Order: sequence, then structure tokens, then C-alpha cells
Amino acid sequence: MYRVLLVEDNAAQRFLAAHLTAWASCGFCVAAMAADGKDAMELLGRESFDLVLTDIRMPVMDGLALLRAVHALGAKAPAVVLASSYSDFSYAREGLQHGALDYLVKPYTEQSVRETLQRILPRLEELTNSHSTGLAAYRALLDGAQPDGLALRACDWAARHLDATAPLQNAAAQLGVTPDYLSKLFRKSTGCSYPDFCARLKLEEAKRLLREGVCKTYEISAQLGYRSVDYFTRKFKAATGMTPGEYRKSAASLQSGSEK
Repeated sequence: MYRVLLVEDNAAQRFLAAHLTAWASCGFCVAAMAADGKDAMELLGRESFDLVLTDIRMPVMDGLALLRAVHALGAKAPAVVLASSYSDFSYAREGLQHGALDYLVKPYTEQSVRETLQRILPRLEELTNSHSTGLAAYRALLDGAQPDGLALRACDWAARHLDATAPLQNAAAQLGVTPDYLSKLFRKSTGCSYPDFCARLKLEEAKRLLREGVCKTYEISAQLGYRSVDYFTRKFKAATGMTPGEYRKSAASLQSGSEK
């Protein structure tokens, strides 16, 4: 079953929502509850959840602030569904624009919760599979090491910013730590330096784009933040033994042979 963190400041509504039968009938269970975003983030630091259903209007830390904080968790971040009344739809729209999976109109009823869960289930399954694939890809690039915590969030940042020219400094700034701290923590956690990991990640993306055969070499170079096509070619050949053009031809030849 998918684990749900229910965040609602109204105790009566929180109790009512948690005990609806719609959860179990759709393959979910309310694993924990919180009265505001701050309490929710403390729970997220200790336990893992697949979904956060949160009210928008709450004291201390509201639903939109919680949404932003959850997304900062990186690959471990659960999906977020916002809940509020019709009058708050402008806030809900803002939340959807910032990555909320869906919006539930209160009050919490068997029908409203069931319909919301049925809408998000396909997307939640997709996100779960993507999360597993992402972790597997990171481990392959890190020679089997399993990144976690801040190191995992740094991996996620690198995957979203393949064109970054100073990944260590930029990632550290986004994660709220110093470059030196991130550098030491990442190497201790993975056995690899962060710049080396970013270079490996970038190289794998270059290979993928070359295999697809859609983008030209100079377009891939620019898209991935290499300072020039010549520099990209040198780095690519040093890592693979082939120029990007040679790799593209080899990949096309292999694909053609497999289709015969």
C-alpha cells in the first residue's frame, strides 16, 4: 500500500479524513498525521511516505510552503496533493504550477478522496518507477555506491542541471551548504568526487542523445554546457575512445543490425 502523510490543522477534519474507507479501497493507508507543515517536515525527516495530502491554509507553515520544502528533498520527495475549499482555488492553482500532483476540494468525503486517489494513481505509479530507475542509474555511475540524504539530493540537482558550468558551487548554494562541506560529504558517501559524478552523468546523457540521432553534435555540446564543441569532443573521446561522430555511427550500426 502507498503510505500517506495527512497534514491538516483542524483536528476534527484530520480525524474524519484519516478514517475514511476510500484509502484502503484505492491501495493507500494514512501512515501518519501532522497539524502543520513544520510537524510534517519533521515526520518526513524520520519516515518515508509516498504521498503527502496537505491543507493549504495552516498556521506556522502552510501547504504551499510545505510543497516547496518537500520538493527540496529531491529523489526521496513524496508526491503532494493540496486540499482546500473552492475559495482557495487561486492558491491551489499556484501549487499545481509548482509541482503539486492534484487538488482535492474539501470537505474530505469518501467520494472526493476516492476520486482524487483514482486520478493520481497512474501518475504515482509512474513516479515510483522513475524514482527506482533514478537510484539505479546513480548507483551505476557511482560503482555501486548508494547515495542518500544530502548526497542523493546533490545527485538529483546534477541530473536536473546538466548544463551547469560550476556544479559543486551551484549545487551547494541550492542545498544550503558550503562547497567544501558538500565535496567532503559526497566523497565520503559515494567514494567519488562530486565534479567527477557530474561529468559521468553528463557523459551518459551525451551518449543517449547521440544514440537518438536527433541533435547535432554542436547542439548536444551546448545543451550540456560544454564550453566548446572541440572541448566536448576531446572529453568524449578521452572517456569512450571514440569521437561523438564515431559513437553515433557505431550506435546506429548496432541498432540497424539488431533490427534485421
